[in-house]
Amino acid sequence: MASNYQIALLQKPSDSGLTKEDIFFLLDILETRSDDSHRRCYYEVIPVEFKAENHECSAMGFMFVETAEELDFDYESSGLHKYIASILDDTEKEIASGHYEFNGISIYMEPTT
Repeated sequence: MASNYQIALLQKPSDSGLTKEDIFFLLDILETRSDDSHRRCYYEVIPVEFKAENHECSAMGFMFVETAEELDFDYESSGLHKYIASILDDTEKEIASGHYEFNGISIYMEPTT
């Protein structure tokens, strides 16, 4: 799965968290780059969680610090939270590949069953 994802998320029920395997999976997604000029042996990520508005679930994972800075660490006014919540609340908006774009930011979000 080669891409330049800046955010990697898993959908989880509200009463769940990320397992060790989930964490390694998400970090592997962020580490995989299709453009070697962007490959880093060291990178910083921050944990994020976006809650659905109308369902008892959320999307949990990580984003690069640079991406958070791009959004001024403000996921509400940037619209990112609303965008993720809209996908969590409407399964018809889900994309089988798990690849989403938000204002030029590449997001991987895989539902957990």
